[in-house]
Amino acid sequence: MDWIKRNKGYLAFGLWFLAIIIQVLADKIYSKDLEPLGILTFVVAAAVWTIEDFEKEQNNTPWKKYGVIISTALLVLITAYIYLT
Repeated sequence: MDWIKRNKGYLAFGLWFLAIIIQVLADKIYSKDLEPLGILTFVVAAAVWTIEDFEKEQNNTPWKKYGVIISTALLVLITAYIYLT
């Protein structure tokens, strides 16, 4: 996990670049507007902030972090599937 802390900038740029590619492909190939899915960015940001708060605690239990990650991923995937089909 130390490499994530050292390379946060590169990781953020990679995620941003991936989001741009997904949006361009959705617009050009599938003729879908992804604007309604923009609210999911706030869900992901809230999950990241929650995980950061869990890491600040003394009794840092990994199941809390994994629970937030899994529930956020499921919410994003289900919402994207419902919207895109």
